[in-house]
Amino acid sequence: MGEVIIDSKNNVNFQNNMAHNLAIAKRDNFDYKHIVFPAKPIIYKEHFKSIGINLNSIFSQSFHHPDVIYPNLSIEDYHLQDTQINDAGSFKVISKVLENLGYPALPNLIFTDDKKLGDLTIMLGKDDFENIKVVSGFTDMLFEPREFTFGAALKGNTGDIKILVNPKALYKRRLVLFGDSFFEFSLRVYSGLFNEVIYLRKPYIIDDIMRILEPAVVLTANTERYLYSVPDCNKDKPWFMNYLSRKFKSDLLSDESRNAFEAMFSGKKSKVYKETFGDILE
Repeated sequence: MGEVIIDSKNNVNFQNNMAHNLAIAKRDNFDYKHIVFPAKPIIYKEHFKSIGINLNSIFSQSFHHPDVIYPNLSIEDYHLQDTQINDAGSFKVISKVLENLGYPALPNLIFTDDKKLGDLTIMLGKDDFENIKVVSGFTDMLFEPREFTFGAALKGNTGDIKILVNPKALYKRRLVLFGDSFFEFSLRVYSGLFNEVIYLRKPYIIDDIMRILEPAVVLTANTERYLYSVPDCNKDKPWFMNYLSRKFKSDLLSDESRNAFEAMFSGKKSKVYKETFGDILE
């Protein structure tokens, strides 16, 4: 609304983080793009304007970069009762990214009906479910990913990692995602495209993890509102510190998830990886 000036250090951190990400992408030879997901109020900008409230995009304030995608989304791409994009919106975003990276046009989607209790509904103290459309697969191919998560061991979402493995995915390639909940709630859509999807809740690439995972494609992302406070990748705490806190309860991890994480972070050539995922992904 123009009532707060965005500190210029956020623009500097954003551009420095992009330089950091691109240097790693060049070194390790993977495709890379960053996505800024438009804030839902910006999508409803004309509605706000009709009641006398003028909203401005934070992204428009010096956050542009040749390798940053700010997707052109519409009201239909967001859940009505939540701040998140829906499956159709997620597919629109990843389609744009892959087009930008030179991938061929994607096949048509299959949707099924479902219901969702959105965050905005919960905030209002209501329990009305929204009727939604959930992606179940592509034409002639249903999504059947297996998911492994740190979620049960974490208090909150800081330090979260999720792994999705889908042998029926369109591409037999590994996708690594660094981002916030806009990525997290899109993982099922992405797993229909890539047979291995690894998500870490972080807005920039963690260098050492790339050496181990050897991905084909890496995407980083942040929701537009987080541009108000962009961390400096060179000054943030080490990733492993998330698991030295009382907030992390390792004994709550399932054996299946524990084995999956050990396998994935042991490298594709390791015996444990081949024993855990070899038969699934061949």
